[in-house]
Amino acid sequence: MREEVQGNNTNRDFWKTSNPLSSYNFKVFTDGSKTPNGCGAGFHVQDTSCRGSFRLPDTSTVFQGEVFAITMACQNILNWHSNDLMILDNASMVIYVDSQAAIKALSSFRTTSSLIKECKGMLNNLGSLCDLTIMWVPGHTNIQGNEDADLLLGG
Repeated sequence: MREEVQGNNTNRDFWKTSNPLSSYNFKVFTDGSKTPNGCGAGFHVQDTSCRGSFRLPDTSTVFQGEVFAITMACQNILNWHSNDLMILDNASMVIYVDSQAAIKALSSFRTTSSLIKECKGMLNNLGSLCDLTIMWVPGHTNIQGNEDADLLLGG
């Protein structure tokens, strides 16, 4: 099992000169947003029908939406795996996250937030089944999977 957090590629030039979308069996895109109409979280696994969008309490922050989206992506993927809808054994998976703050919080050694603790637990469960990487993706730059996750939230 390899579980990596690749938050050090947090510049748009990396995305212009590299193709980090190509080398994984499963590509997961997550997003959180807050508008005057409320706060939401969404995810989708590219090339599958595994996706979800969730309305959060109006008092939620964008950060909470981002982390909740990652948590729900993991939970749904684990459910698909347990129902033999997605075979993760010996697979590689990347979760693309457009929130550098969420990546930093998830890679921090010290965690006091119950939301972050829950998300880390889900990531650890998922990482025990496949080769898992978390990677930053720039938001709102026409990267198809990230735009699809944004559309789940009405963006």
